[in-house]
Amino acid sequence: MITVRNRYLGLSAILSAALLAGGCATTGDVERVQAQTDAAAKQAQEARAAAAQASTVATAAAADARAARDAATAAQRSADEARKAASEAARVAGEAKRAADEARAATQALSERLDRVFKQALKK
Repeated sequence: MITVRNRYLGLSAILSAALLAGGCATTGDVERVQAQTDAAAKQAQEARAAAAQASTVATAAAADARAARDAATAAQRSADEARKAASEAARVAGEAKRAADEARAATQALSERLDRVFKQALKK
């Protein structure tokens, strides 16, 4: 029984040593993992740099959009003021036309009155 047991112990020791040797990483494995880690770190750094640049561009674009919105608001305000001024000018022009029509009518009435007075003066 001891020999069978010794045989199993020896066999299990050999199998354990083989499994340990097979499960251990070689220098090549470690170097490959280190290279992959370095590549991943480099990609992460590039991604951070791209994100920072994108953030800068987005900030500039937001500032440009605010400036454009402000300019559009100012242009709309100017257009509203111009429309109001045009409306006021049209109102004043309408009043001026009415005043001119009234002046023409008054002039015509005066002219007719003077003609009547002149004709009456001639008859006397």
